[in-house]
Amino acid sequence: MIKRMKTLAILTACMCVISASAQLNAEDVKPAKEQVNKNTEVKDKGKTDEYIQVPFNFSLIPIKIVGKKKTTHFSIHLLGDYTDRLMGTSIGTGVSIVGEDMHGAQLSVIGNHVGGNAKYLQAAVGFNITGGDFKGYQAASVFNINRGDFRGFQSSSGFNIARGDLYGFQAAPLFSYTSKKLTGCQMSSVFNYAGSFKGAQLSVVNVSGDMKGAQTGLVNVAGKASGAQIGLVNYSKEMSGVPFGLISIVAKGQTNVDVWGDDLGFAKIGLKHGTKNFYSIYTVGKDIDSDLSSIGLGYGGRIQGKLVSFNFDMTGNSIRGIEDFWKGNSVFHAQARAYAGLKIFRRLSLIAGVSYNYCTNFGEDNTPEIPESMHGYEFSYSSDDHSFWPGVFVGVQL
Repeated sequence: MIKRMKTLAILTACMCVISASAQLNAEDVKPAKEQVNKNTEVKDKGKTDEYIQVPFNFSLIPIKIVGKKKTTHFSIHLLGDYTDRLMGTSIGTGVSIVGEDMHGAQLSVIGNHVGGNAKYLQAAVGFNITGGDFKGYQAASVFNINRGDFRGFQSSSGFNIARGDLYGFQAAPLFSYTSKKLTGCQMSSVFNYAGSFKGAQLSVVNVSGDMKGAQTGLVNVAGKASGAQIGLVNYSKEMSGVPFGLISIVAKGQTNVDVWGDDLGFAKIGLKHGTKNFYSIYTVGKDIDSDLSSIGLGYGGRIQGKLVSFNFDMTGNSIRGIEDFWKGNSVFHAQARAYAGLKIFRRLSLIAGVSYNYCTNFGEDNTPEIPESMHGYEFSYSSDDHSFWPGVFVGVQL
């Protein structure tokens, strides 16, 4: 009995010691957690206090004050103002300068400058410059320059420059320039440039690296192109699409020379150049029995097999006498041809097909007589000044 009481006393003493130890540990841990929380609060407070919050600011000239940085929410200036960050609106007649980031709107007469990233709106009679990325609308009467990536609409009455990628729209009377990738549309009255683009370029001169989309202008230049080039002169290193112009050059394209005779008694030579499926054709010809000659331009498409190819093209031709080729009136000859080619050797194919023809002298005097087909057949809707007939031709392709 005494032994049991001693054992019970020892167990009770041990439980008291364990309980006291647990309370001591809990009291030690609690101050440690409170210390961590205090350190975190001090750190966050220091980060917040890095910028002085300025709800309203009025400035005569842009001055950067040494010391703590400031975040301005609304500013009015005469000659200019400066703030480290703008989280709101700046309005004035001078130059608005933001050293770091801007989220809001800068509206100035002379110009706006942001050293870091910017969002939403920059508008000036003079210029806008952003050192980082921009997202929103940038408008100026003279120029816009963005040194980072741009997402949105960039327009000016002078020129636009985006040094990074651009996702959106660029428009200017002089030129629009994107150093890297353009995804969207680029428009100007003189010159467009993009490192590469997916979308559209519209200007007098368009220059791009690789492109997917359309170039429309007098002169279009691209690297590897997929889509369409529409202009007076088109050039691409490679083309998967349609180059449509007076002169279209595909550096790695396909070139053929066709020689044929037709039912009008003309012997013709045609230069075909373009892609695997689309080509431009330039033709010259001479009537065997008279001094009439012809010169023409057209476009066509083809489907190529290993031995057989199928072609369709349309040309417009001017028929004149050789002696007065560069003066006087001419006969206009429009022709649509469908024909097949059979490969005989690696660079030689036989070609033969049918054509639909229309000739007119527009009822004018001093023009050559409208040539007649050898077979003499014309469709019933022909007249003295307008002739329609079916034709045939045969020749070779080199």
